[in-house]
Amino acid sequence: MLTEKQKKAARTMLKRRPPTISSTRIVINREKREAWYAAVRRTMDQLGVENIDVREFCDIAGVPD
Repeated sequence: MLTEKQKKAARTMLKRRPPTISSTRIVINREKREAWYAAVRRTMDQLGVENIDVREFCDIAGVPD
């Protein structure tokens, strides 16, 4: 279960997500997508998000399955 700090960080990542294909979570631009994924990963590492909580963080952040 994510902490409030982790949830807030995930919501911030969603706000920073590059443009996506309409009605999906797929980031259009490959370079921006890769940079954003790396930023999401760094944020999770910095906040100690691991194991089952990764899925919840990514869901809130808008990362595609």
